Amino acid sequence: MSTTRRPVIGIFGAGKSGVAIARLALDAGYTVRIASSGNADDTDQLLRFVAPGAEAVDTRDLPALADVLVLAVPLRRFRELPLHGLAGHIVIDVMNHWPPIDGLLPEFADAGRPSSTVVRDALPSTARLVKTLNHLGYHQMEDLPRPPADPDRAALAIAGTTPTPSPPSPASSTTSASTPSPPARSPTAGRSSPKVRSSASTSTRAPCAAPSGSTTAGRPGSVR
Repeated sequence: MSTTRRPVIGIFGAGKSGVAIARLALDAGYTVRIASSGNADDTDQLLRFVAPGAEAVDTRDLPALADVLVLAVPLRRFRELPLHGLAGHIVIDVMNHWPPIDGLLPEFADAGRPSSTVVRDALPSTARLVKTLNHLGYHQMEDLPRPPADPDRAALAIAGTTPTPSPPSPASSTTSASTPSPPARSPTAGRSSPKVRSSASTSTRAPCAAPSGSTTAGRPGSVR
């Protein structure tokens, strides 16, 4: 039996999307910690009703208490988060620029590029950003999940930043005919980034969704 520890999921934001993600992660067997704009005691009172089992923590403490961090706050407030603490974490961005809620944010409206590139540039260089779940309404997150192999499952769009290995130099990829190649050496194991198992493989309520603008099994994706 595997003894690998599952990553702890930390969620910034106790709004409808953050709570829906928390419930799905709890159902899949993950430890979930949530921080909101209020203090931990106030957040705990809320979570007892909307996400029983999730742990409330203060915003400044969440990065040290979670492995994977979810940004589920209004986009206009993401710079209020302790961004320096996100170094070395996988960071999942579920935010969108939504003028009816955020107002018109010039740094996003006038950027001429996806909002997540602005978010990425605000994070420490060692944070690994993943964009997903932003093409779903909070209700769809809990309505669309299906068991593995169910024909009515929907696809979930995902994009992220992953370090690209440097290509080999010509000298290292060419061997002289008169000089035998040195024996291969076993690579030294390096520090690996935390891996997140798809909750589709761990829960019958795993979040799945159609990519923005597409329709899968008759279920349209929505952009929020």
